[in-house]
Amino acid sequence: MITCTTTLKAKHGQEANLEKLMLVLVDKVQSSEPDTKLFQFVRSVDQPGKYLFFEQYADQAALTFHQNTEYLPKIVQEMMNYLEQPPEILTFGPVVPEGSQQPNGHGYPHLCQGEVSTYFHIGVIVPDLKEAIKNFSEVLGITFTDPQYFHIPRLEDPEPHRHDPYVAFSRQGPPYYELIEASGDGIFSAKHEGKILYLGVWEKDMKARIEALEKEGIAIDAWFRNQEGSIPFTVITSPQGPLGIRIEYVDQSVRNTIEHWVETNSINPADVTGG
Repeated sequence: MITCTTTLKAKHGQEANLEKLMLVLVDKVQSSEPDTKLFQFVRSVDQPGKYLFFEQYADQAALTFHQNTEYLPKIVQEMMNYLEQPPEILTFGPVVPEGSQQPNGHGYPHLCQGEVSTYFHIGVIVPDLKEAIKNFSEVLGITFTDPQYFHIPRLEDPEPHRHDPYVAFSRQGPPYYELIEASGDGIFSAKHEGKILYLGVWEKDMKARIEALEKEGIAIDAWFRNQEGSIPFTVITSPQGPLGIRIEYVDQSVRNTIEHWVETNSINPADVTGG
């Protein structure tokens, strides 16, 4: 059994719209997902505007089915209009193991796997970073770190080259919003503007992850390395699932640095290379 909770905070005056939309989602899940064992939407009694989804899935296949439904992305897109801040998503597994809960290689299997989720951000390519920060802040009511240039010694997407992306993170999350200013002809190019480029997850064993992706037949579109032939500190897969969204795996070694950045708005960009 996989358990997930999603905490929502409605914008003032948008509570009724959010409730109406979420009850539509509850109805669709209950009528269309037999292996979603519980999908409950509740309202806080002591924090106005705060809501919680409590979800239980029979197994990884049930969760993947839910994530890949046609209606979910449409409802989530509308939901964001009513929220004061991004949803807070947590994932839990049983204290006493119920047996293997391994991903099946379809859809987005690594965002929620019977343990506290490693999913931490949403990567979005924008034409102008400072203007995007302003727009996202006004629409979602969130704040961002000061923009930073990060040095990628060797980006292979597919041709190897140095790249210095211009980036900002939301300070509310997870999941956080990562805004990246469009540049170059590869993975960060303007052709990806206006859509989610990837969902970002932490990875504790990059070599094993790459081997698992190869075994599942999932291609990698971008490799971030310190030098030729070194184990990458980040990889971005090819588009996966019916939504066509990539997964970005980021080496766990830079986690403290990124979390310190969003908490304090202070960072040394040289620390974000996994080396």
